[in-house]
Amino acid sequence: MIKLEIKWDPVSEKYITKLPHLFEKGLTKGLKDAVLFAEGAAKKVFAESGPVKPKILTARSGHLRRSIESGTSSPTSGWIGTKVKYGVIHELIGAGKAKALRPFLAPAFEGENLNKIREIIFNSVIKETK
Repeated sequence: MIKLEIKWDPVSEKYITKLPHLFEKGLTKGLKDAVLFAEGAAKKVFAESGPVKPKILTARSGHLRRSIESGTSSPTSGWIGTKVKYGVIHELIGAGKAKALRPFLAPAFEGENLNKIREIIFNSVIKETK
């Protein structure tokens, strides 16, 4: 399985578990919502069916896109990934003669998506601690 994680560093994780219950509850809910958002963002990276594009993964059968899933492994760690074997080739190794990388998971954590993930977690914490 290829998997990207949102995880607090060990020092922060130690303090997060000692925070008041409502803060931790908001953080956990925010993390769950954030990985669901990232899963949706990863599924939107694919181009529609058609000719192969150099840097964008084209959805041919839709199998890879449908296989993307997300979850939380602890109150302080969430992930998105796929069990499809050729997913790692597109994400990390490169496919075709040119070995062109066509990542589909990493863009879910870049640019505006990263800002949205931060906003989701922050707003969830604020909502729970009011």
